[in-house]
Amino acid sequence: MRGNPPPQQQNQETIIHWTSGRPENRQKAPKAVHAGVATQGGRLVILPHRKGTTFDSLGNQQTSRMKAILILCSLFTCARGFIYESKTFEDIIPHSIDTFSIDVARLESYPVKCGELYGTPVTVFTPSIENPILSVSYNDKIIWKNPGDECISITKTSFTEPVLIILKIRTIDMIIETRFYTSFGEDWVNIDEETFVSFIQQTGIHPHVMLDIRNINKIACNISRTIIEGLEVTTIEPKDKFEIIELLDAGTLVWTGYHKERKILQCSFAPVTFPLFISVISEDSDEKVAMDYFAKVSNFWEVISESEYNAGLKSLNTSLIAIDGVLDINDALRNVSIGPFGHITLRYNSKEMLIRIVDGEIPIWDNSHENCLDLILHCRSNGAMFIQMTVVNHEGRRAMNFYYTGDYGWQSVDREGFYRALEAKIITYASIDVCSSYPPEEIVETIDAHEFGYPNIIYNSQPNVRITSVFCGSKPIWSSFGNDYCVSASIIDKDGESALLELFIKNQDVTIRNFHINNGRDWIHVSEIPFLSKLRLIKRTGFMEKYIPTVSGFKFPTALIVSFTLGFLML
Repeated sequence: MRGNPPPQQQNQETIIHWTSGRPENRQKAPKAVHAGVATQGGRLVILPHRKGTTFDSLGNQQTSRMKAILILCSLFTCARGFIYESKTFEDIIPHSIDTFSIDVARLESYPVKCGELYGTPVTVFTPSIENPILSVSYNDKIIWKNPGDECISITKTSFTEPVLIILKIRTIDMIIETRFYTSFGEDWVNIDEETFVSFIQQTGIHPHVMLDIRNINKIACNISRTIIEGLEVTTIEPKDKFEIIELLDAGTLVWTGYHKERKILQCSFAPVTFPLFISVISEDSDEKVAMDYFAKVSNFWEVISESEYNAGLKSLNTSLIAIDGVLDINDALRNVSIGPFGHITLRYNSKEMLIRIVDGEIPIWDNSHENCLDLILHCRSNGAMFIQMTVVNHEGRRAMNFYYTGDYGWQSVDREGFYRALEAKIITYASIDVCSSYPPEEIVETIDAHEFGYPNIIYNSQPNVRITSVFCGSKPIWSSFGNDYCVSASIIDKDGESALLELFIKNQDVTIRNFHINNGRDWIHVSEIPFLSKLRLIKRTGFMEKYIPTVSGFKFPTALIVSFTLGFLML
C-alpha cells in the first residue's frame, strides 16, 4: 500500500495510510483521510476522528478499545525516537546504494579515456550507472562530497601545476551541474569556468606536463623518428602552449626541472623499443640552454657525459654478421665488449637473408615458415640475452617474434613476457593477499573506506608494480595469463569475513572489471549482476544496522508489528 491513497470508503476496519516522505508523494496525499495511522511529512501520526467516518459505525466499547490500540502503537514506537521530523527510510538512504570514492591523484589507475579540452590534454573517468561516485579526493584531501548528490564524470588536466579538475554533478533533484576546482596550496578551491579557462589560456602561463617516454602524450608533444648512422632515434618536442618539466620512464623519474625552473625543449632516446640512452635539451627562465645525458645502468638511470652518450649510441649501432645465412649468437658476441653500462644492443641489418639463428649448437629460429626482416639482440653483463625479430610469412603478413634466455635456455615468449623479462628489475611483479591486514607499502597503497559499517579496503598497485596474482590467505582468486595484470583491488569485509572482491585488470590499453564472491568455502568468479545484487544486500544490511533505530532490541518494522500484536490481544 506504500504511496497509494486509501479507498474512499472502508467499513469496520482501521485504515493505515503510509507515504514515503518524498515531496512529490506528500503533494499527492489527500487533505482529508479516514481515521487511522498515517505519516505526515514523514511522521507516524494518528489521524483525527471525523464524524461520519468508520468509527461512527462502531460501538462505544469497541471504539474506545480501538483508540487505545492506536494510542498504544503510537506511544510504543514514538517513545524510542520514531517521530522523524522530515525524514523517512527513503530520505535517509543515499540516492544510490552502490557507491565508491575516487582519488584523482590515481585517476589513471581506473578505466579512463584521453581527450582534449580548451586545447589541453585531459583524462576523463566516467563511472558505471551501478557505481556512482559519492566522494572525490586528491590523496587524503576531500575535494567534493555532498550526501544525496552523485558525481557522474571526472575530468583532469594532464599538466602538473596547477592541478585542475572538472566534476559533473547530478544533484538529488536530478539537475546536472558542472563544477571547476583547482589546488590552492594544500586546499582545493571551487572556481568559475572563466577562472578555470584563464589558468590554461592566459598569456605567459603554459600548461606543465610530464613526459613518459613509454607512454608519450601525443596531444602535448610532437614525435619524430630519424635514422642516425643506421640507428633509429626518437625525438620529442613540446607543442605550443605546453611545457615539459618532468621526464619519466615507465613512471620512474629521469629528469626534473621543478627546482631549477627549467623546461625541456627537446628530448631524444634510443633504441625506440627499449630506451637505453636519453639526451635532454632544456632552458631556464633566462633562456639559457643546457644539455643533459642519461644512460640506463643496471636498470637505473644515471647522468653521463656527452662522450659517454655518443659511445653508447655507437655501441647500439653494432651490427651482427651472419655467415652463409646462419647467425651464431655465440660467435657474434665473441669479440664484443658489454661496456660500462652493463648491456649492449646489436642489430642485424644486412641485406643477406637469414636462414637460421643458433647459439652454438642450440637452434633458436629458422626460415621454414617466415623470413626475417629485422633483428635486435640485447645482451646483459649477467649473461642474459634477448632477441626481438620482425618477420614476414609466405602470405606477406608481418609479425614480431620474441626470444630470451630463461631458466631452461632459449625460450619463445609473447611480447608482454619478453618486456617483463627485459625490464625485470625496473618493473616489480608481485602477488597480494587481499585478506591480510596490510600488504607491503612498496607493492600497494592501502585505503580504508568504511561504508555502512562494513570495511571496504582498496589496494592500488604502486606505479612500478604489476600484480600478477591475487590470494585470500592460501586460496587463489585470480592470476595473470601473461598479458594482463591487476592495478586495483577492492574487498568488502562483512562480520570479519571477506565477502566480495572487485578487481581492475589491465591488458595493454584496456582495463576491465573482474568480480568475485566468497560462497563460504571458495572464491568464485561471477558476472556483474550477481555481484551487484550481493553488494546491495550487504550495504542495505549495513544501512539498516547503522541508521534504523531499535526499540528494546527490535528494529523499527519489528517494533511496529509487535505494537499492533499487543494492541489486538487487548481486544
